[in-house]
Amino acid sequence: MKARTPSTQTAKPGDLTGLAVNAPRLSLFDATTGRAFRTAANAGVHHG
Repeated sequence: MKARTPSTQTAKPGDLTGLAVNAPRLSLFDATTGRAFRTAANAGVHHG
C-alpha cells in the first residue's frame, strides 16, 4: 500500500499508525499488469 501524508506527519518503519481511506479517490491496480481498475477516481480516463 502506498499513501500520501503531510510532511508534518512522521512515522518510522515498524510504527503503528492509523489510516483513513477516501474511497472516491481510491485507485486500485492489477498486480500482474500494473493497470488501474476502473473506479470513480479514474472514470473517463483513457488507459492506453
